Amino acid sequence: MGAVTTQDPGTAHPPGEFYEQEVAMSSAVKVLLALVAIWVALGIVGLLIKGLFWLFVIALVAFGFTLARSATRRGILGRR
Repeated sequence: MGAVTTQDPGTAHPPGEFYEQEVAMSSAVKVLLALVAIWVALGIVGLLIKGLFWLFVIALVAFGFTLARSATRRGILGRR
């Protein structure tokens, strides 16, 4: 027959814990990607329409801030 394995109750995780974290992470990634897409679209509009170069500059700054903030929160650019 097959071997029976048991988990130590102290190391067991509640059911669904990892799934909830994955769902929350995927939602955060979706929001981040939506923000980045908005900044890129506004930047392109700012470059294409004469007189809206300021929109490109604002979109560029917002894009950089969004990426830096998300990288810091995820620990990529965190303090050492």
